[in-house]
Amino acid sequence: MGTAYEATRPPDHPFVSLPERVTYLISPDGLIARAYDPSSAVSLDAHPEQLLKDIEELS
Repeated sequence: MGTAYEATRPPDHPFVSLPERVTYLISPDGLIARAYDPSSAVSLDAHPEQLLKDIEELS
């Protein structure tokens, strides 16, 4: 499942069998418009606000 959305962990990661936590913003036409993964430095506190801002931009 994780490979379909590029949410896999590196082979040497201790939890390699579990997918990464990634948030996807799906556009109205069904395509992935944005992906927010742990490496993109998304703050947990700011993440909801960023999502709402990005949703507004896509509307």
